[in-house]
Amino acid sequence: LDYLGRSDDQVKIRGFRIELDEIRTVLEHHPAVSTAVVIAADHPGGNDKYLAAYYVGTDVDPDELRTHLTDRLPDYMIPTVFIPIDTVPVTPNGKLDHRALPTPDLTAALTGGQELETDAENTIGRLFREVLGLADDIALTSDDHFFRLGGHSLLAVRLVARANEEIGTSLLLNDIFRNPTVAGLAAAAQVRAASTVTPTDVADAILVPLLPSSSGRSLFCAHTMYGGDAAAYDVLADYVPDGLGIVGLQDPAHGGVDIEFATLAELAVVYANAVQRVQSTGPYDLLGWSYGGHIMFAVAQELRSRGEEIHSLTILDTYPTSAPETPETPAPDVSFVDDRDAQLEYLESRREDLLAILGDEGSRALFANQTLVKAFAVSGNRCEQLMAQPTSGRLDCGSLVVLAGETIDNSEAEGLAAGRGAWRVHLPRAVITVADGENHTSVILTARGRAHWGAQLTRRLEPGDEGAEQQ
Repeated sequence: LDYLGRSDDQVKIRGFRIELDEIRTVLEHHPAVSTAVVIAADHPGGNDKYLAAYYVGTDVDPDELRTHLTDRLPDYMIPTVFIPIDTVPVTPNGKLDHRALPTPDLTAALTGGQELETDAENTIGRLFREVLGLADDIALTSDDHFFRLGGHSLLAVRLVARANEEIGTSLLLNDIFRNPTVAGLAAAAQVRAASTVTPTDVADAILVPLLPSSSGRSLFCAHTMYGGDAAAYDVLADYVPDGLGIVGLQDPAHGGVDIEFATLAELAVVYANAVQRVQSTGPYDLLGWSYGGHIMFAVAQELRSRGEEIHSLTILDTYPTSAPETPETPAPDVSFVDDRDAQLEYLESRREDLLAILGDEGSRALFANQTLVKAFAVSGNRCEQLMAQPTSGRLDCGSLVVLAGETIDNSEAEGLAAGRGAWRVHLPRAVITVADGENHTSVILTARGRAHWGAQLTRRLEPGDEGAEQQ
């Protein structure tokens, strides 16, 4: 069977389900517009799609149409570009001829605001162009918005690393989410460069909002070993039901906070507090990939101890940690957070792993910036210490465990049966799914990998799903 897509012009962009005809109808209600068409266009830099509106009309400019729509539709339904056309092209069958529409020009999304003035603004503007894959001759202005130009959270990680390398600042990932314009991020970079003050609110340092919630509920997703990849979970936006938000949890080291945990249970208390900062009561939906699976298993137990309901727990490609022959609980290395030489030595010993994760450019940016070196080293070292402790506890809740086929093949577990059975000691109601042919990374970061389990996740996230716990 060939999947041809939806026939009702419904698309999903960055997690929002959008009716293109609804936008078209509102656009055609403008008195100067006779006919309109709205499409989801491919970003030239290979990023997420964006909305492009074509209109037939007289004496009206795109800014007026943008205002008209903004007064009537939510932000995520406002087209990025507006293109005037003489007539809507149709096929001999009378249907819209998409191929005959003019190619959208993303530069039309530029605000036309104040020219860039400072060195920091010009550098950030250039990095916007390079990271987003925009043409070199595009002149950005101070109010141009990273995400409205096609940026997303994975590109935000790259942008922050590049900015820290070239400006010599210590931007954090949250800075781009809070200051998404050229001028805003440039100002944040200058503040970071001039200040040694770090955030004192641990929850604020941990939380990375990825998709707004309109229902009061969110899917909370925990980071992996090096702690700063919570933003990668925005790839799950297409799998969450309407109204459900997505919130990433990053290691507090990436939020500029120095804190140590002797056990996963201690960490879970702080992370559960952060979760409840966003959503004060259950039912809760939790997900973790790799080390993040262990974090969320511990967080789920902590929330349950507070009398809260766990609606769903999803664990991606990790196994419980067995008790060592000689039990030992390593004490947290308090001095490590202040020992720059030890941090650099730690990362140097793992350079190949980091190269595989970040690529050449990302690795160079990491090792060139002490702020990133500290965040990656502290979170990685923390992971290794806490993962050395045996998994403990039992949780009777609706849960999904996804195992990558290649991980099973390469694991020290005694075959597939042992791998399946390992989590059931702790999660007796777990449903086990094997993503054949996938590895530890592709199981979540590729569309092919997510296709093995994405539909199951969607069903489990639906309110009242039978996979949720029954009390």
